[in-house]
Amino acid sequence: MKRFLTAIMLILVIAVSCKKSDTVNDGGSGGGVVEPQHYSIDVLASPTDGGTVTGGGRYQEGQTCTVSAIPATGYTFTNWTENGDEVAVDADYTFVVSGDRSLVANFISNGGGSVYFYVNIIAEPEEFGSVTGGGRYQEGQTCTVTASPGFVYIFTNWTENDTVVSDSVSYTFDVTGNRNLVANFALPAYVDLGLPSGTLWASCNLGANMPDEYGDYFAWGETEPKGYYDCDNYRYCHGCDVDDDMNYISMTKYCPDSYYGYNGFTDDLTILLPDDDAATVNCGEEWRMPTAEEWEELMNNTSHSFYTTSNDVNGLLLTATNGAKIFLPAAGFSSNMLWYAGSCGSYLTKSLDNEAPYNAWGLFFSSEGARMTSSLRFLGQSVRAVCSKR
Repeated sequence: MKRFLTAIMLILVIAVSCKKSDTVNDGGSGGGVVEPQHYSIDVLASPTDGGTVTGGGRYQEGQTCTVSAIPATGYTFTNWTENGDEVAVDADYTFVVSGDRSLVANFISNGGGSVYFYVNIIAEPEEFGSVTGGGRYQEGQTCTVTASPGFVYIFTNWTENDTVVSDSVSYTFDVTGNRNLVANFALPAYVDLGLPSGTLWASCNLGANMPDEYGDYFAWGETEPKGYYDCDNYRYCHGCDVDDDMNYISMTKYCPDSYYGYNGFTDDLTILLPDDDAATVNCGEEWRMPTAEEWEELMNNTSHSFYTTSNDVNGLLLTATNGAKIFLPAAGFSSNMLWYAGSCGSYLTKSLDNEAPYNAWGLFFSSEGARMTSSLRFLGQSVRAVCSKR
């Protein structure tokens, strides 16, 4: 009966702000395994000493292929042809593979006139940012290539043949030959949002590898995820005893009021100790869960909007005055199942609700806004770690 009342409380608390996320049923499909079709992409240079070509090979149907043409000294790339018909004028030609193809990169000799070279640029990883400025340049001409990091990523450097050639977002040089430049981007471990306290915020949720991944869920004061989250398997609750007002009265740690403690238990602990801090235990002693005050500082010193990433993940995008950003996925929360994923976010602090110590403070948000709220300690919620200024 108490488990049933607990579930009713959860639904009443959250339903005012969110719509329940759709249930996804992967299901099964009958039939045998169909092997994917593969096709050959052949590339050649014309004339053969006019330049080099890359990108040919064996591809699966539906896969994206990019072929590239790099002119040799004294030659200029003109176009890509297939069966004598022009299919592209850019040296980098990208298409979706749907059959065998024979592509020819055509070059012309400069014939003793102006000499042209090709500056080829790519982003690595390509989903982390974009690049501009590549193309065909006359010998001696000045070229500027620019890297633009996307979303919450950062630019690290320009490299050529794995050698760093510039640490600047914009790299300017005189063209004296063909160049193959790579703009390298990265996901930083933490983001400096220029906050008054100097607090640095992790780029991803605890348990995630990318900013728009949900990561793991943790009960307040527990350091490992688990299959379900309720009072009967919570580390610091002796059973699920409640009073007539549905207040939990069996806390065994972090309980400054004996009324809520098991058999009158009380202590003076209101902030998670390092051994009970999921961020410290999983990431190292320099990391910790944020306090309620640190969450408030973050919200008060950033602009925030409900945002959908290129991977169709909903969440809260926070942008600081220094241009730095972090993204909080709307990962919902977990009890006997995952609730409101995609609609709401529920992020833990390390701060106890002293007036109702069976609760802890956290940040809650939906498309309607964000606020600090007090929620049951035993629910599985997201954790975003912080560290001090380095």
